[in-house]
Amino acid sequence: MSDPRALDPVLLLAQQGWVEALARGLVRDSSLAQDLAQEAWLRVSASPPREAGALRGFVAGVVRNLKRSEHRARVRREAREHAVAEPEALPSPAELVERAELQRLLVESVLALDEGERTAILLRYFEGLSAEEIAQ
Repeated sequence: MSDPRALDPVLLLAQQGWVEALARGLVRDSSLAQDLAQEAWLRVSASPPREAGALRGFVAGVVRNLKRSEHRARVRREAREHAVAEPEALPSPAELVERAELQRLLVESVLALDEGERTAILLRYFEGLSAEEIAQ
């Protein structure tokens, strides 16, 4: 015996574009929107609305509920990942000394350049001017 609430597949297919557009509008990610739309169709086909005329509103509610569930799950997952994340390792004292030495050598090398070259480099990297601005 068939379910009197069973939905006509043609009716469902006619709504496919609308459901995907609704999902894209809610999540702004096409892959996630497709996942939401597919999950919505699975849920609607497993438990259709009581009235066939209420299909659009029913499906819209299912998509919105799935979006909220996805958001809550993502927030919980991010919180769990943040809680167990290892802190980033700080550079060792030797690495800090090496970096400082490299900076010192770089500054000495720039200061040893001829006036025109030195000025161009200082204006570019310390003052943030573009090549066109320096040339003027």
